[in-house]
Amino acid sequence: SGGACSTMIRAEVNALDQISAKTRPIKMARISKGLSFALGVGTWLPEVWSDEKGVIAFLRFQGRGLVGYGLKKIGLEDAMSQKSTHFTHAISRVPSKSIVSGLRAVDTGNPDYDVFLGHHTTYVATLRSTGAEVTVLPALEDFPDAVFVEDSALCLQELAIVMRPGAPSRLGEAAAMQPTLEALYSTVAVIEGPGFIEGGDILVSEREILVGLSDRTNQAGVDELADIVAPFGYSVRVVQTPPGVLHFKTDCSLLDGNTILATPILDASGCFDGYDVIHTAEGESACANSIRYNDLVLMPAGFPKTRA
Repeated sequence: SGGACSTMIRAEVNALDQISAKTRPIKMARISKGLSFALGVGTWLPEVWSDEKGVIAFLRFQGRGLVGYGLKKIGLEDAMSQKSTHFTHAISRVPSKSIVSGLRAVDTGNPDYDVFLGHHTTYVATLRSTGAEVTVLPALEDFPDAVFVEDSALCLQELAIVMRPGAPSRLGEAAAMQPTLEALYSTVAVIEGPGFIEGGDILVSEREILVGLSDRTNQAGVDELADIVAPFGYSVRVVQTPPGVLHFKTDCSLLDGNTILATPILDASGCFDGYDVIHTAEGESACANSIRYNDLVLMPAGFPKTRA
């Protein structure tokens, strides 16, 4: 159904996560092939006191005072470098029974709903295993593809942006997501059009927002997004999604602040110059659509060469 696509709502810098990331290796979590639905939203904030050697980092939950989860001298740059990979919350949506009639880039037959639902349950449990709070929204039977929640919203630290999907049958998904975003953010912007843009074409790194032009995202949609995020200090760079690829992030995913997993054909376009790039193995391009979530990398099962 249109390929796997997911992004996380940008959390405030989580000082505890920065400390933990320096002492624990990244673990690999296996998820059934082609599933990724989450959005994340963060409310954890750092309390930091700096000196000439670095900063002492505490973790504070907004409105509940200082919480002594841990403190350690860390470099200020390190403390601010994982906002694109570490999160405290996620939003997911139960797949509807109508998912069997969803859009798809390649018709490989209808998915088995019970299997799909089981995979989704496992996915949510894996997110929760990181300590994240996961909000699971009810199924939307009128919108078969609504389980792919990332396409309907881009969520940054400062604001959430309701997308304008390029497939007419998906426009209602964005409207359905808006109340949830408004409950979590004080600032919610909306892509009004006439352009189109979907979250599956947007990759947010520590340094920029990359947007791939595709069948679902056009230049007018990107221009409106750039106008919205510019006052918050974000730069937007437009790249081209390879022919035959549904979404930009079908062929890539962020592993850390400077490392991207990508198919060789996408990397060959030069769009990742300046980043460290890991290529998917030959015949395993489908696993480029993976997710870094806190100290886990969630990748589709069945791709042992790339996983190694």
